[in-house]
Amino acid sequence: MFSAIQFVLSDEFSHLKAEQREKLIHEGTGDRVGTASVEIVFDNSDHRIVAVEGTEVRVVRRVNAKRDQYFIDSKSSTRSEQGKINELAISPDSYRLKLLREVAGTRVYDERKEESLKILRETQLVVQVKERKDLRARRSCVKRVFALDCHVTNDLLTVQNRALQASIEQRKLEARFKGMRDEKEALLAEQTERVQKKTELDLLIRDLREDVEKERSGRVRRHFFRSGM
Repeated sequence: MFSAIQFVLSDEFSHLKAEQREKLIHEGTGDRVGTASVEIVFDNSDHRIVAVEGTEVRVVRRVNAKRDQYFIDSKSSTRSEQGKINELAISPDSYRLKLLREVAGTRVYDERKEESLKILRETQLVVQVKERKDLRARRSCVKRVFALDCHVTNDLLTVQNRALQASIEQRKLEARFKGMRDEKEALLAEQTERVQKKTELDLLIRDLREDVEKERSGRVRRHFFRSGM
């Protein structure tokens, strides 16, 4: 497998002699062929190879008796355009193991697992931060409610005190008004009594005047009769 990868990507088979090319293209019995090719297909569903938009990357090396041809996704390319893929072909065993994991999809799984764990840790951190904020918000709300309750209680006590003072003042005014009303009634009664006494005195004076007039008239008559006789 790695020999095929090296054939496509490395420089190990880049300077082949005519005999080597002939053996590479055709070896054994049967009809002879003029070309030979090796194709490697890479999974690019996660778009790690950003230069290619497709979900697969096909790398092909085609050789004949005189020249080599390289293709990436059916487009002609040069060896310098192989980029990172060429490095994978000539890399040490540890790096090749990494390549096998990528080809098998295990590295993608590990990366996605690590990404999921990272998202989980970030989510837990966000939840913890949110819980702390909610706790602080609840504490602040309790403090505000307590302060508001104290304020309302103080206002209620103030209103009650004012209502009590108003009730006391009202009672004082009612008592004062009652005293003034009683005093007025007493004055009216006294005035009525004085009017009655004045009326009685006026009647008495009138009667006395009438008596005096009668007495005076009687004296005049008696004097007249005496003088005439």
